[in-house]
Amino acid sequence: MSQNKKEPKKAAAAPPLEKAPSKAQTAYDTILHKILTNAYIPGTTLSERDLSEQLHISRTPVKDALNRLSFEGYVDLVPERGAVVSKVGLTDVLELYEIREALESHSARLTATRRSEQELEEMRSCIANQRRLFESGVFDNTEYEDNFHMCIARASFNHRLISYMEMIIRQCRRASIFQNQRNNQRIARSIDQHEVIFAAIENGDAEAAGQAMAVHLQDVITTTKALMCDYYFMYK
Repeated sequence: MSQNKKEPKKAAAAPPLEKAPSKAQTAYDTILHKILTNAYIPGTTLSERDLSEQLHISRTPVKDALNRLSFEGYVDLVPERGAVVSKVGLTDVLELYEIREALESHSARLTATRRSEQELEEMRSCIANQRRLFESGVFDNTEYEDNFHMCIARASFNHRLISYMEMIIRQCRRASIFQNQRNNQRIARSIDQHEVIFAAIENGDAEAAGQAMAVHLQDVITTTKALMCDYYFMYK
């Protein structure tokens, strides 16, 4: 009488190891974070030697990171001085927000017809966290502000639009941080405006979503014009 022999179970394949970021990428991420959080204010000289010592890496990846940051507009490469954190000009910021208004209004319209319940829940969470922080007296909620806008972009399922939005929102962040430190009324309005945008997206009303986003960003532009004058004189 034959017996069915069970095949021995094969060990599950180990998940692939994630590739560690390069030294140049680590230097880039670290320096950019400090620029975006104003740890390195405009006009700060960034010494390759000092950064190399702080990050415990050679000067070559630091130089690569600074060249990349220069290309993206975060630092200026000044002869005989080296890399200097760039100033945030009013014209530059307004141009970025004008681009954002066009892209994000379209993004909101697309999202109203393409979003899933998962994306809606992420948007709800961002708004809830914003309001919770604001009501607890924490007025710098830039992270949730940016996350809300990126949730909308991701829910459009347009990969090029998502990529452009990531770049532009990051470039606007220094001005956004400054706004959040100086204008609590603007933050309260922003949260209310986010709720209007979300309601239109949740209802699948593309035109209302696009219009609500345009109103929101126009308010940001109006506020920015006044605040950036103070910012310019602070860091000129």
